[in-house]
Amino acid sequence: MIVDTISARADATQRAFQANSVEVVTHSNGIVTFNAVLEAFSGRLVVTTPFALDCARAQPVNLGLEGTVWQNLSGQTGGIGDGRSVGNFEARSSDRWKNEPQRDHVMRMFHNDLFDCPHNYAFPRHLLRFSIQITMG
Repeated sequence: MIVDTISARADATQRAFQANSVEVVTHSNGIVTFNAVLEAFSGRLVVTTPFALDCARAQPVNLGLEGTVWQNLSGQTGGIGDGRSVGNFEARSSDRWKNEPQRDHVMRMFHNDLFDCPHNYAFPRHLLRFSIQITMG
């Protein structure tokens, strides 16, 4: 359905863009279906860069289905021990966000839980933006 929608949009705009490659992103529990979506794209769209932000249980992107993978973990969803992350994830622990101006406010908003600042605020806000900038650069 996604591939057909992208192709239909390209047709509707008289091929203003080519619908042959995409960048995709998942966050947290989204990884559960993300790999299935990548598999559905296989042979129909090239996924040039999948971004995985703080995936549940540090589940990785299926490495056989894409181009360049960019995966990040806060450590709150698993996958980081002794300051190092599993697989090809980059560790971006809570300490990396200690100078975030909104950190204390965000923690108070979400039950004063340190997990909420990186996972629910910094990752979707800053790393998603950074991910988009990487693909445009």
